[in-house]
Amino acid sequence: MRSALEIAQCALSEIPGWERAKLSPIQGGQTSDAWLAESGARRAVLKADAKIRSLPFRDRNSEAGIQRVAAHHGLAGKVLYSSATVLLSDYIAGASWGREELAQDDNLEELGQTLSRVHALPLTGVRFDAPAAARFYASRITRDVDRALVQKHVDTVCQTELPAELCCCHNDLVAENMVSTPSLKFLDWEYAADNDPLFDIAIVVAHHDLNNPQTMRLLSAWCESDGRVFLEPLQLQIDMYRSLCWLWRAARS
Repeated sequence: MRSALEIAQCALSEIPGWERAKLSPIQGGQTSDAWLAESGARRAVLKADAKIRSLPFRDRNSEAGIQRVAAHHGLAGKVLYSSATVLLSDYIAGASWGREELAQDDNLEELGQTLSRVHALPLTGVRFDAPAAARFYASRITRDVDRALVQKHVDTVCQTELPAELCCCHNDLVAENMVSTPSLKFLDWEYAADNDPLFDIAIVVAHHDLNNPQTMRLLSAWCESDGRVFLEPLQLQIDMYRSLCWLWRAARS
């Protein structure tokens, strides 16, 4: 079996102008190996898979299609090359966000406004299938866990209904995927699909433990009005996200 580095090197050898680029791993990726490719003064991010990814993941061509649209609107890095198993995109030089940045009111307002731009992008044509993802993760839990608890989390995800009108969503908005350039851009569009826009908000709130005032500031900036009307449906999305995370972690441990 080829190593991740060998797969990445093979992928680069097929991309004109990048055949001799230097590769170094990018730390922090949770679902796939990402590499920094350097060729002279040029820098790019490479994702290369041994085989075409199956659901709940997107293949790299599909991911690239969404990222191209986002990049056109100043929300992502430019795609340089893609195939079903390879994605090469511009390296975004900027300040990566963390919990400290999300604790600042101005940043929460910028994030809410930027998210509204993401949700205004054209639909991707693919729905985010949270139930399929939940069942996928549950099927890969091999350690000794309470199966009733596993089923409870699967049920929480499956019973959360999608709204009648969906939006293009990023679906993986952890702080590590946010970069100030100085305008805010998002990394890693591999989960992007049509979904309830409140799911993006739910990830930010639940993953980073935002308090009530911070949540309200983010919501209000996103909807440009009083965000309190969205608190109840947001909680449903938070519950679903937490169940998905529990299943994902259980499948990986």
